[in-house]
Amino acid sequence: MAPDIAIQIAIHDRLIGSPALTALVPAASIKDGGTRPDGFPCIRLADAQTVLVGTTARSRSVRVFIDLHCWTEKAGMMDARAVADEVRRALTEPLDAPGYDLWGNFWVTGSRAVRDPKDFGHVIVSVEAMMTETL
Repeated sequence: MAPDIAIQIAIHDRLIGSPALTALVPAASIKDGGTRPDGFPCIRLADAQTVLVGTTARSRSVRVFIDLHCWTEKAGMMDARAVADEVRRALTEPLDAPGYDLWGNFWVTGSRAVRDPKDFGHVIVSVEAMMTETL
């Protein structure tokens, strides 16, 4: 399995397993996707990038970046920022991505609130992982 897919599955499983987060966003509304959603509130796991860090005869190490888009229907950003904060809280404990060792786990590296032309709340949470795959 590709490293960005493995970490995305681990992130998804963690988010849908967080009662505090699913109190704000239904688990069925936390999924893969990269466009403005039809239903609100929701979280879209999108915009993955994988960068090769190094390889040996037995392993491949990569750095994976993924953006999580937190959407709310209200034009104000407070609700969307509250969802983003619960995402951050849910991702503070170590993750397990089968087939990979995570170096020091992974990090929520930041979030940014962006204005949407249709006045939806939209916050992008960025995460980064260092991963080694045994070949």
